Amino acid sequence: MVLLVNRFPKVRRHMAEQLYLQMLAVQAEADDEEASEQQQQQQQQSIFVAVPADDLEAALDVLLISPWDGPLDQARAGREELAGHLHIDIKTRRVAKASEGKGAAAELARNAAAHESYQSLLDDAARGGGY
Repeated sequence: MVLLVNRFPKVRRHMAEQLYLQMLAVQAEADDEEASEQQQQQQQQSIFVAVPADDLEAALDVLLISPWDGPLDQARAGREELAGHLHIDIKTRRVAKASEGKGAAAELARNAAAHESYQSLLDDAARGGGY
């Protein structure tokens, strides 16, 4: 889902194509009533098993219709619609990512302070001080 809103249009389009192919394979396996035991185990590991057939069909349509290699805001809208059909909550990921961003900013500030103190140590050593 993250790669569907990548800043590079070719990445978004390729990811949509790959996701479409995977969903078609899962749908074909679900339609095949004589699936072997190994195929059933692989199918159970897929995230698309819990999705009803109607929602899976609608998700396939979204993957086909959305302009993945177009503007990023249209790709985001397509991803939101796709997530709704697949019953994936992507808002929780944004919250987690935002809280990580706050922690990363604090760590960056600590690193900058450590860099400044290290730089002052180097400057002091260059002037011949410190011994």
